[in-house]
Amino acid sequence: ATTPANPNLILCPMDQNFPWASDDFGASLYTPNWNGLWVGRSGVSAWIDPEDANRQILMYSAASQAIDPAFDAFSGVYLSTDGGVSCTHVLSMPLLQGTTSSRQNMRLVTHVPGGTPATRTLYALHNARADSKEPTIGMLQLWRSQNGGATWAKLGGELDAATYAKGKNGAYGIAAAPNGDLYLWTETG
Repeated sequence: ATTPANPNLILCPMDQNFPWASDDFGASLYTPNWNGLWVGRSGVSAWIDPEDANRQILMYSAASQAIDPAFDAFSGVYLSTDGGVSCTHVLSMPLLQGTTSSRQNMRLVTHVPGGTPATRTLYALHNARADSKEPTIGMLQLWRSQNGGATWAKLGGELDAATYAKGKNGAYGIAAAPNGDLYLWTETG
């Protein structure tokens, strides 16, 4: 993730590790603190507010090749408002598919232009496995925050996994247009 608020900042969710960051646009990398991030198995997605580089979101899964049941409740969305020094688990996403199965970088957090960092509308897409042992996608659920990621609510019902997922691969990303329309991309289109 990058942001116009700090063009040199990069936040990278890592496939089988805690996040990496750069403050020199990738010339060097370091592991930011993110105190409060309880799962570091599989980084799924990252987002940085376009006006406040300290407001950052990471989506992390307790999955590697199989879900770790002891930590599964801690999979989901983490919000930092201090540039990744600390964070709060703001949305639990059980059975969240990690990137070790699909081997793809996901863009599953997006925002609608407008608002302030604390009032910005964000969307997150939950790619959930059908069960803890197999990576087949069983459910896709869209979530919305209307306060910059502090709290989240389900938006509509589940998306049909047979239509939007293909085996272990669910959605790869979502994007919001200035008018609020949402776009979803998957392996099937």
